Amino acid sequence: MVVHAASYQDEDDDDNAPTNWDLHGCAHKGLLKPLSKLLKHSKEYEIDINKVDENGQTALMLACRGGQGKAVEYLMQAGASPDIKDNEVCSAVRSAKMGHGRERHMVLDRSIAT
Repeated sequence: MVVHAASYQDEDDDDNAPTNWDLHGCAHKGLLKPLSKLLKHSKEYEIDINKVDENGQTALMLACRGGQGKAVEYLMQAGASPDIKDNEVCSAVRSAKMGHGRERHMVLDRSIAT
């Protein structure tokens, strides 16, 4: 996984425009400040919060698997879908069920409500 989150420092620098892969990296590592900025500017930078990587995983799945409860909260509030399945037919809901932290409850509660 490529993480360019550190390069997302200057919002005016188009050469360093963030990508979906930055979103995935920030979610997985729990880098909350750049994650928040990416979510805030997602439309401007054409970032799809539910885009999947080569394994079919979304940023939400990676945050769940990484135990990043606050990142899960940010993604859920931004509208990330907990029901998308990866290449192994595992969703964020299933990942959350395997977890023990607050991300488990946030994802499961959201899934049940929809």
